[in-house]
Amino acid sequence: MNFIPDQTQLQLWDTWVYLAENDDIHLFYLANKPGGAWGYVGHAVSRDWLHWTDLPEIVLRGEPGTWDAGGCGTGMVFKHDDGRYYMTYTGALSVNEASGLFTSRDLITWEKLTPKTPYWSRQTTPPYEEDTRRVAVSPAWRDAFVTRNPQGEWERYAVRVSTRARRQVGRVWRGANWQAWIIG
Repeated sequence: MNFIPDQTQLQLWDTWVYLAENDDIHLFYLANKPGGAWGYVGHAVSRDWLHWTDLPEIVLRGEPGTWDAGGCGTGMVFKHDDGRYYMTYTGALSVNEASGLFTSRDLITWEKLTPKTPYWSRQTTPPYEEDTRRVAVSPAWRDAFVTRNPQGEWERYAVRVSTRARRQVGRVWRGANWQAWIIG
């Protein structure tokens, strides 16, 4: 991959890719404005991994006073059976992390589905208790990843701190209807 955004506009951090049905390669990247906190997703498209067209940034960060008003974290994109694309992201980075959700019909124009409340709130029940010693620097509940398992069920994974294990562990939700998760 050969892509560097205009560093005077957005600074690239974590990246993720979605390969569209028309062979377009959509590069998404967590970004910040120079001197600011992460709160944007940069977006570029290519056909060959070498030549990129920059697309408008997607604003993750919510308005002051909303659940995702602070820094935001990495997400991913998936296409659901309803024909729409969805993008997960982490809001309230290093504060009270939770997962938010955007939707799009064309991978270009995105609408936030979670302006007032997170889609998947942070869990604090064992084994995902509070990290009172802040071993992980933040009360992690982040980087949601959505996929299908071999049985065709939707699954979502999130990273969470387990203070007993002194490490980060994953949690999986699954179900045929990805909007009504069964915790597994």
